Amino acid sequence: MALHPLCRLIFVATLALAACACSAELAPVPYPAARIHEATASGRGYLFRLESPGAPTKRMRMRFDAVDDSGAALVRTEWAEADPEPAPTAATRVTWQELEAHAHYPRDRTTITSESVQTPAGIFPCKLYTVNAGDGTTTRAWFAVDLPGAPVRMEISKGNKLVLRMLLLQHLPG
Repeated sequence: MALHPLCRLIFVATLALAACACSAELAPVPYPAARIHEATASGRGYLFRLESPGAPTKRMRMRFDAVDDSGAALVRTEWAEADPEPAPTAATRVTWQELEAHAHYPRDRTTITSESVQTPAGIFPCKLYTVNAGDGTTTRAWFAVDLPGAPVRMEISKGNKLVLRMLLLQHLPG
């Protein structure tokens, strides 16, 4: 199954930031792998809205199954917001270290501040990571202090133009 362009953008931005981070000292992570593991039971899930100017709004559901000490099976499903939710796709095995690595940002390009953010799922006290990739791309990721895992809000912009916004609609603790 091919990645939707919005998810491909998230993936490419994550890889670009990780490439920056490989040659630099890392900023502190919002949550170490062990904390993500502790917060994740089988059935834990997220529902996000993906918005990109000029493209149809999408929804993305992520659910963790078969959780153990090394990782979990991640089931991710995407669909157009106007459509009914399709059946889940096949699971991909992920480790806790791989999930932590999504937030490996280069220290010299990352600013971390405290800020509350409101999403359709509620108001969350967060650590806001603002990361300049060095090519005009800026990623802003709001990690909820008490919800270890994916950011509750993320925005990627190129120059002054918003390219992608991801908002948490629902979290299921599992």
